[in-house]
Amino acid sequence: MEGKPFSDEPVHQRLGYAQQDRAVIEDIYKDDRIPHDAYRPTFVKSLAMVPIRTLAPIGAIGNYWATPHLPTQEEMSLLQSLADITAVTIENVNVYAELEQRVADRTAQLEAANKELEAFSYSVSHDLRAPLRSILGYSDILKEDNYDQLNESGKQILNTVQQNARKMNTLIEDLLQFSKLGKKPLAKTQVNSQKLVQHIIEEMDPVLTAKARISVSEMYPVEADISLLKQVWINLIGNAIKYSSKKEHPVIEIGSYKSGNEITFVVKDNGAGFDTRYADKLFGAFQRLHKYAEFPGTGVGLALVQRIINRHGGKVWAEGKVDQGAAFYFTLPVQATLHSS
Repeated sequence: MEGKPFSDEPVHQRLGYAQQDRAVIEDIYKDDRIPHDAYRPTFVKSLAMVPIRTLAPIGAIGNYWATPHLPTQEEMSLLQSLADITAVTIENVNVYAELEQRVADRTAQLEAANKELEAFSYSVSHDLRAPLRSILGYSDILKEDNYDQLNESGKQILNTVQQNARKMNTLIEDLLQFSKLGKKPLAKTQVNSQKLVQHIIEEMDPVLTAKARISVSEMYPVEADISLLKQVWINLIGNAIKYSSKKEHPVIEIGSYKSGNEITFVVKDNGAGFDTRYADKLFGAFQRLHKYAEFPGTGVGLALVQRIINRHGGKVWAEGKVDQGAAFYFTLPVQATLHSS
């Protein structure tokens, strides 16, 4: 069999069918619907065609023979199968093209929305800083010059104003940092993870670290933006210390291991833990699973961690149980890491 697909061939019209039925010509030179002169230079003596259908017929696929031939039912079934496969392929191409366009449109919309959100966050945070400085400045003056003249209620109110103003200032700083993160290009260098983690622990408040037993296993060196990676470690280690601080014997374990194409880093603690049903909220900005009175914080730290690691091509997740501790993991692609020495 010699097959030939065609969609614009005028022979369809000359055969007098609207691409909805099969056409079989046993001898084209005995059929007046066929342009005989067009086929005389060829080997063709007979033909069969079946429609290619998707939602509507879009063409036909045919087969030619060099001798007068009446196709068998098996031959026509094979021809129809080829037409059906062609129809499905064309339909899949159209569907994939439509899906790709939808994904591209959604991605563009998401990028635009993220840029607007970042611009809004930066603008709001920046505009709030000036009045907040006034609140803190004048309350400091009031406390310095007139604190002794206030009654106990007045002193309590002034202290509350200052505490909440400082809390808001921290929140604004975190919000500004979060909004700037997407704009800052990565400046990757070779980072000794072992030294970086040890240095961060040494820089932390001794009052916070003295009670905890912190162990650091051998760490894989990496290639990363050291200032951003430092922020990741500060947030994760700081959280581990904070959420285990109410334990009689806080224990924090830090380490790394290689798995497939990734290097995984982990920070474990035996602290407050969390309910795994709400694990998806951990890395959302301003999301908190514990009351501020129990464990102070703005709820931005883990969102920063996730954003930084995502920009490095890794991922972040957490495991934990209420009052039994938690473990926070992040990965970096193995091609972005160095061989350990």
